[in-house]
Amino acid sequence: MINWENKVHISADKTLEEIFSSYNKFTSWSDNANYLLNKLGLSYSGKAFESQSAEEKIKSSYNALNIVFADTLESTLNNSIVSSAKKLKVSTA
Repeated sequence: MINWENKVHISADKTLEEIFSSYNKFTSWSDNANYLLNKLGLSYSGKAFESQSAEEKIKSSYNALNIVFADTLESTLNNSIVSSAKKLKVSTA
């Protein structure tokens, strides 16, 4: 389980780094992050984004981040090597 947890952390770091290091239009990191989060929320919710509350917009951004994260995690897991793999035994009792 620790191996999987490490892969989750690595994938989360990679996702955030790739998204937030790719755009530097503004001088402030916070402004760049807010811009990107708004774009992610818009990509998730489409036309409904503009009429959403601030909370709904944040949730839309989180959902978009989660989709990218899930893809990154899947790729990380599928490209990893499992050393000393053993067949899992299940008790029938």
